Amino acid sequence: MAIKKHHISKPARSPRRPGESANEWTVRTAYLWQKPTGRWVIKHTDIIVNDTTGATTYRTNEQACFTPDRTEAENAFTEWRQHRLTPKHSTRTRCTFRDVVDAYKTTRTKRFSGTNDYKARQLCDWLGDDPVDAIQERRLDELHAILTAEGFAPGTVRNFMSVLLTMLRYAERNGMAPKNSVPTYKMPPPSPPRPHALTQAQDDMAFTTAAAWSRDKDPLKRRTGLFVCLALDTAQRREAILGLTWERVNLKTDLIDFTDPKHAPKNKVRCDAMPIMPRLWDVLTDAARIAARNQNGEPVGRVFPTHRITEGFARFRDATGLPDWFTPHVCRHTWVTLAMGTQMPLETISKLTGDSVPTLQKTYTHVHTDTHRENLRRFLYHVQIRHPASRKETPEHVATKSRD
Repeated sequence: MAIKKHHISKPARSPRRPGESANEWTVRTAYLWQKPTGRWVIKHTDIIVNDTTGATTYRTNEQACFTPDRTEAENAFTEWRQHRLTPKHSTRTRCTFRDVVDAYKTTRTKRFSGTNDYKARQLCDWLGDDPVDAIQERRLDELHAILTAEGFAPGTVRNFMSVLLTMLRYAERNGMAPKNSVPTYKMPPPSPPRPHALTQAQDDMAFTTAAAWSRDKDPLKRRTGLFVCLALDTAQRREAILGLTWERVNLKTDLIDFTDPKHAPKNKVRCDAMPIMPRLWDVLTDAARIAARNQNGEPVGRVFPTHRITEGFARFRDATGLPDWFTPHVCRHTWVTLAMGTQMPLETISKLTGDSVPTLQKTYTHVHTDTHRENLRRFLYHVQIRHPASRKETPEHVATKSRD
């Protein structure tokens, strides 16, 4: 088993043996490499030959083993070598789309989330028996029309097409489809952000009701109320709130750390020091009294025992009479909108929410009609004070001028 540590300089490339294919040379020269973080990866170099010029280039790649354990990494390395040395499917035995999905789920298990698994199963119902190299632009257009006719939102249709193209590229890379067989398809534009946010009165009413729910004996109402209180007062995303543990809730310093060490998102940054407002502090204090305790008497474990919040949130929306567009993500929009209305600096909002300032202004800020009316009233009042001649003369003004 070839195992190498971190190299400062690039290792010498081993020459190809007589009669050795490019794939066999790649497997022979591959080795396990442990990153400074402790995780193992498979380092391998692919030989790429230009069909036009005949020039040979080398491309070094990494295949993650997704484990810091050496034994598990060696087993993954063995499976990878067997997979690379297995003869690829020929064009005569054409693979179906269902075969590609099964192969992807086998080799990329840890990257295949539940949402993608659902979409892949739905795609198999429509394209399961189609040869993977026969899925071209016309077939993609037909699938787009089917998804739209069934009532899927534009963003959901975009996600379906993204999963489909990922499967097609995987089939091409692994020899399950001919080279350059993936169609050039222009993805539909992403759906615009939904311009929904609660007013200050609605926010106060929702928090008061949620605080009462958080002290209820019903477990569903109790965790739903606690979730709504956290969402309205922290502006964090649903996954960050549901994955919260009591070890990261510090009621003494009034701070919450939403950064989970096991979760490292690339584009969704979480706040590591979110201040706890007084009304939220009362709710968290009551919730901490019934939580599990350690030897020191401090609450430990997960704040939410389950990630199921959809049913309870729907019941909360019906009980409060809030509109149908009120979803868990609307709480984030509401917090940002109300924070900007109080003239909070954009840099502070960006730090607490994890989004850039342009994203906040484009996506999360929604000005209500009452705010427009109030700003307009203030503006016209100052204009009339500065320019008295612009005021409309009433009969009382005329009578005053005549007496003078």
